[in-house]
Amino acid sequence: MKSQVAWELAEEFGPQFGLSADDVLDRRRTPSRVKARTLCFQAARERYQMSYPEIGEAFGKHHTTVMHLINPERRAAKNTTRKVRHGEL
Repeated sequence: MKSQVAWELAEEFGPQFGLSADDVLDRRRTPSRVKARTLCFQAARERYQMSYPEIGEAFGKHHTTVMHLINPERRAAKNTTRKVRHGEL
């Protein structure tokens, strides 16, 4: 079940991408939905100081999904390190 915080944030950020709150919170992974969700996750983290597990629970997602979307630069750094180790760079 989605929390009140999730609905409020989805209603705030969904229209920026032409989406309803229901669209933002559904299971589909279209680029516009993912971008809107990412903004929602970031806002939950910054405004409400929610932990990754709390955000995941509020949005019906696993906390690692939340971490993946909020911290893309961390993921990029890990990929670069892996490529260096394997001689790809």
